[in-house]
Amino acid sequence: MNRIVSLILLAAVLCGSVHAQAFCALRDPNRQIYRLFPKATSYRSVVRTVGKDARREVGARLPFNLHFNELGRHTLYVPMRGDEVLGLVHVRSEAGRWGLVEVAWGFDLDLNVLSYEFQRCRDREREALEAIEVRNKLVGADFEALRGMLVKDGDKLAPGALPVDPSAADLAVTVLRNGLKTIAATEAAWMDDLSALRAQALARSLIPGARSLQPITPLHDKDTVALLEARFGAAGTGIQRGSTASWQILGKSGQPLGFVITTAWRLDEMTVDLTCAVDRQGKILGLRASGDWPTKELERLFMKQVGKAPEDFETCATPVELAACELLTTLEAHDLLKRED
Repeated sequence: MNRIVSLILLAAVLCGSVHAQAFCALRDPNRQIYRLFPKATSYRSVVRTVGKDARREVGARLPFNLHFNELGRHTLYVPMRGDEVLGLVHVRSEAGRWGLVEVAWGFDLDLNVLSYEFQRCRDREREALEAIEVRNKLVGADFEALRGMLVKDGDKLAPGALPVDPSAADLAVTVLRNGLKTIAATEAAWMDDLSALRAQALARSLIPGARSLQPITPLHDKDTVALLEARFGAAGTGIQRGSTASWQILGKSGQPLGFVITTAWRLDEMTVDLTCAVDRQGKILGLRASGDWPTKELERLFMKQVGKAPEDFETCATPVELAACELLTTLEAHDLLKRED
């Protein structure tokens, strides 16, 4: 009897290990990452645990329920070309009609689909989901685009969403649900990593010689918060101070070249995640939003701030101008800006 119990326990442990592995990592990273990102010369990995808070966040975004054992410890891969970040690779499993379906997704830093491949799939309709017509629909899609390919409760394809025969519809739903979970889990558990990667990408694109980032901490200390509240009020300018992060941009020899700030900005029903690059004098070099701007007008208003320096905001009045001014004031509060003589 003891032997039988031991064998049962051992089988449970092994099955649990296999099940956990299927949900977290690439089987052959060296081969799969370079196939998804042919220009990559290396990669690094970031392991995170999708905890209770992140799980709730993921579940709230999905139109269907999560299995209690779906989210745990996972690996996010970051393909590199030299020291340039090319995107992200994340693999997830989904229960399909013929067993687990494992999909390796390649994303850009805004979590738009760049590529995908099956790591495991026994479904006979696999080729239908690998067809160029389907790829053309999925590549470039973000969370909302994938969500729109399913009906409201997420259990069927929306009419005309993907060019597949009815026999492949179940697998198509499995792949779309897998993609939605992957994007939602990546945003929930790796948001700090995503912010830093986006900051690095913007810095490299705007500042010649930018090589690395050095975090500025604490960004919102007691004195800084007091200064911001005195100038902009306790309600602020829409900048979500608790979500704001900043880095100093360093060159090859470690010399300071400028700054990058990331933050969430909210006004009324509009929300946008911003990344802003600034030179050492506080001149705004560039702004980007994570994903689509809520409106074209809001994008135009923020883009008008590019090229402005602290002295240009002495008479600022609009919400967008005030938000840009608050970001620069945060850097000034740490005596980080170098004034021209």
